[in-house]
Amino acid sequence: MKKNHHQLIAESYKNALSASQDLANRLSENVSKVIVWLIGFSIGSLAFVLTNSDRLAFLNDSTKKYVVVFLTASILSGIFGRIIYLISEFLALRLSLVLDIMLDKYLHPIHIRELHGDETAEMVSHFFREDFPEQTQEEYNLFDEFAKKQEHEKARELYKEMAQWSAGEYELAIEDISQVIKTVYSVKEKDVPQNYFGKYGIWMRRCLRLSLVLYVMSFLLFGVTFFVLAKSFLA
Repeated sequence: MKKNHHQLIAESYKNALSASQDLANRLSENVSKVIVWLIGFSIGSLAFVLTNSDRLAFLNDSTKKYVVVFLTASILSGIFGRIIYLISEFLALRLSLVLDIMLDKYLHPIHIRELHGDETAEMVSHFFREDFPEQTQEEYNLFDEFAKKQEHEKARELYKEMAQWSAGEYELAIEDISQVIKTVYSVKEKDVPQNYFGKYGIWMRRCLRLSLVLYVMSFLLFGVTFFVLAKSFLA
């Protein structure tokens, strides 16, 4: 069946979501390696400063305290930044999985056919199995009973009820998808509704921003430490 423009848009979002997830995973791996290296190097440097006072005789007590404080702050910033980044990854994964499921539902809407009033119960039973492939066996059996008893009108009425319900669910899915996309990628928090996606979308962005700030602080503190050491050594 030819896809309508709504399905094409949903499919493009799904492809973009998959690509962004792959990019996020690669970025996370690279960031993890850098942060682990930075924290490890900071811990090693701190241990060296604390246990090799004779080799750092060019540092006065005041400067040495600053070095210890800067290295400790760099380590803590890196650790807390990594923890918060993992939280943002978890929230992003949770949102992306839900969005992915909803997009799948949107990409494969239930086909609703129009009944003309002359269909037999056997025909309606066949239509129901064909148009509603994910229903329970009990519902299939109910249409089979209508077919056995030749209750054509009841079969047609039930099919119409199921079709109406499915159409309503489909419209809700469309609204949900639009809201999810708006919420997750929204910049202005005042435009985000107070619902599941709004709450987790806001916290995901907050955690991501905070982790990036802590990462930058960790790098800057590490850089300042070596600047202080180099300046003291060359003085």
